[in-house]
Amino acid sequence: MSRFKHPKALRYNSLWKTGKTDVKVASGQYDAYYKKSLDAFCLKVDMAESIAEYAELFCDGMIDLLDLNIPKSFFMKHQLLITKILRFGEDLIEYSRKKSDLFYIGLFVDHKISSEWLNASFYRLILKMLHVINKLGKNLPQALTFKIENMIKEHNYPLYALYFIKDSFPAFKASS
Repeated sequence: MSRFKHPKALRYNSLWKTGKTDVKVASGQYDAYYKKSLDAFCLKVDMAESIAEYAELFCDGMIDLLDLNIPKSFFMKHQLLITKILRFGEDLIEYSRKKSDLFYIGLFVDHKISSEWLNASFYRLILKMLHVINKLGKNLPQALTFKIENMIKEHNYPLYALYFIKDSFPAFKASS
């Protein structure tokens, strides 16, 4: 039995107990908390010193943000974050060596990001690929890189032509 008798004292005492409490954050404070979380993510990713670190921080951060169950509308209001999400694959392609493992991950991300950007398992998959490269020092399986290359050839031929066909540039539609 608690030594506190006053209801307020009992409530404050319950804050130190493990388990569920009846104290909740005021609904207006969630907006500020979500915004600060998104801002902190953008800042942390911008501080990366290499493209491999950038990719890892990006995936870890997105998993954390998605695990917080931040509503999609908060992501959509944060223009800097949306830009970073949509450019993630392009950044990996642009800043990694051509035909390196990070390059292939970038191609995969660029192809899938528009439909999978709110899916934490997508970022976990990318983290697993990064773990193979960065932590284990291995290359991605050749079958996987071949599959990614074929996927890009089938679904985004101009991008495929840009990187895989020698002296080829994407064909642009002639304007009249």
